[in-house]
Amino acid sequence: ATGLMMYGLLFSRGLLSSGMISMISNVVLNKRIGYWLKQYFTDVVLLCFTLIFFSRVLSAFNSSPTNFLMDRLRIWLPFLILPFGFVVMKKMPAQFVRLLLIYFLLMMTAECCWLLIHNLQTNNSLYSIGHTIQTPFSHIRFSLMIAMCVMIGVALLRMKFVQIHVAEKWMIGACTIFLFAFMHWLAVRRGLLALYVCMMIWIVIEIYKSKNKKVGLAALGIFITSILIAFSVVPSLKSKMGYMRYDLQQFFVGGNPTQLSDASRVLSMQYGLQLFKQLPLIGTGIGNLKKDMSAMYTAYPDMPAEKRFPHNQFVYVLASGGIIGFMIFCYGIFTPLIYRRNFKRMLFLMFYVIALSSFFTEATLEEQMGTGFFCVFGLLLY
Repeated sequence: ATGLMMYGLLFSRGLLSSGMISMISNVVLNKRIGYWLKQYFTDVVLLCFTLIFFSRVLSAFNSSPTNFLMDRLRIWLPFLILPFGFVVMKKMPAQFVRLLLIYFLLMMTAECCWLLIHNLQTNNSLYSIGHTIQTPFSHIRFSLMIAMCVMIGVALLRMKFVQIHVAEKWMIGACTIFLFAFMHWLAVRRGLLALYVCMMIWIVIEIYKSKNKKVGLAALGIFITSILIAFSVVPSLKSKMGYMRYDLQQFFVGGNPTQLSDASRVLSMQYGLQLFKQLPLIGTGIGNLKKDMSAMYTAYPDMPAEKRFPHNQFVYVLASGGIIGFMIFCYGIFTPLIYRRNFKRMLFLMFYVIALSSFFTEATLEEQMGTGFFCVFGLLLY
């Protein structure tokens, strides 16, 4: 079921849903369901993931019964059902989890190879006008999964994990290097930011652990220098950064943000915070968020509907659930990282860095693939 969900994350929303149903059915229909229920209710991390869903339910009580309300509850349903489904996974051997990670790494590599072959000649012209190549789903969430795969590859290489033949490490290394290079060709800034922050944190931790700190500091300097060179040399990155400067310049001189990517994001966050200040304790209610956010755009009636939501997960929760919903949400999100020092598990920490870095520029959890990504990897790796 976990493998089916991983496949669905890249290729099919339907298979992602089917994998979730299969996983929860595996527990509910199990003869030892009483034992699994006991395991579930004594696992703080699983309960915290479930709590995230109830922060949304609390916001629903302050909402009108709209189609948008039902859609938002449906999107967050994995937070309710997957923690109970994953209770069985905690009894699986570490070797099985590593095989699942290799499986996802290989699928992502194959998908990126296909995208590279079919879009090699078109990406620079698209990026110069602020667009990107077509990905299987949201290019931002797709780039976050690529960043996750790069860190998976690095972790597997450090583990020196071998299942069948020693040549596996060369395959994993090749996939990791290819995906790292592909990220720069794809040039999605949120994914690159997540990847860079992960790698810098990893290097800093290794420097702290190392006896030869001079070598570590030299490696960190080389990495930062390589990033600066990449932004000056890689054509897609240069085009993307050039458009970003134009985008923000237009916004800050009073230009119309309707057709601007970054400007519309900044504006959505501003309006989201304004909406939160109107009802700071309980928020406007998740079912009313669409209507109330649209009402904020009287000066920009041509703003596309999909851009009228806060492009920041924390602002999204604040506007819809107020301080109460926000505190419950944050407790559910951050406790799994802190509990029993789970942040010392390097790959789990890297996953959190990738997810949280996206929360500041995107409502990552307000789309099925984003919710699926957070639940599947968060529950698999802790």
